[in-house]
Amino acid sequence: DEIDEKRRYKFPYLACELLVSDIPSIYSAIVENKKHLKLLFDFLTQPSPLPPSLSLYFVRVLQTLYNKRPQEVTDYIQKQDGTLAYNFVRHIETFGMNELILTLLGTMDEEDRLQNNCCMAQWWMGHNFVSQLF
Repeated sequence: DEIDEKRRYKFPYLACELLVSDIPSIYSAIVENKKHLKLLFDFLTQPSPLPPSLSLYFVRVLQTLYNKRPQEVTDYIQKQDGTLAYNFVRHIETFGMNELILTLLGTMDEEDRLQNNCCMAQWWMGHNFVSQLF
């Protein structure tokens, strides 16, 4: 059915394109309202495997948001419990998820990188990220 096809492919694609467009007010709207960030991260609560095209949209949106507003995304992630870390690990085999985790650990200004990467690494380690991989 045509409506189902639009819901599955066209609408998520358009939403992704809007969310990664270079419009600062979109980034602000997302990070300033924690409900929006929660909705974004709730994508990871789905059972594995994640739908490939949707997971790519998720990765793209989160990488863009993190590159544009790293402090706010870092602060949000660090305030989450171990469920978020578990959800990342649960989907580590999903295409792009490993790169997203590396992005969350490594793309910032040099000054911010030293402070935030250390904090993010501590957050991952505090939630037994490495042990969950095995």
